[in-house]
Amino acid sequence: MSASLLKERAQLYMYVSSTGVFFPYLRSRIDESVKPVLVEDPSKAWSSFGVRKTLSEIEAENAFPGKTIIVRPHYIIGPDDTTYRFPYWPQRVQRGGEVLAPGRRTDHVQFVDVRDLTEWMIRMIEEAATGIYNVAGPHSPMSMAEFLAQVQESLTNSPSSPILILVFEIVEDNSLSRNAARVERFASAAREFWSFLPYHK
Repeated sequence: MSASLLKERAQLYMYVSSTGVFFPYLRSRIDESVKPVLVEDPSKAWSSFGVRKTLSEIEAENAFPGKTIIVRPHYIIGPDDTTYRFPYWPQRVQRGGEVLAPGRRTDHVQFVDVRDLTEWMIRMIEEAATGIYNVAGPHSPMSMAEFLAQVQESLTNSPSSPILILVFEIVEDNSLSRNAARVERFASAAREFWSFLPYHK
């Protein structure tokens, strides 16, 4: 309804989508030429964030052909971030000790600051730069281990380098099954991780 009312009046239509349209991520390098994930029957995937974003992109382009700017940001961080996905890490690393982290040390980490994103979006509107844009940073690849190391280096009066417990690495080398003490350390770190998040308290 709203799209039909704006169709003849709006010169541009910007829709903020997500890189979630590519989930599950089956390749390491994804540019705008890669097709988003869809299913044969979208009604069966109503709970899929990525599929719903893809369908919304299609609707936007159908309603405003040639006048859409589709923005697909990765994790958005910065002021007023209620998800606590980014602030958790400097606060947790500051405390020192064993830090439970997802994945492997070599897994890539990507995010975009909301202030950079909004400034860029305004510029794209001013330039009428229609099209589809994947938005993620940093420019140079960064691994999970490098990310946490930089977090530690940026802290003032920070403790010694944190001891990382990487979930996938532990599972893959079966170290949990071989070492009962390791199981308890892993479980303790997991409990601490969830209790630290404000919305799980």
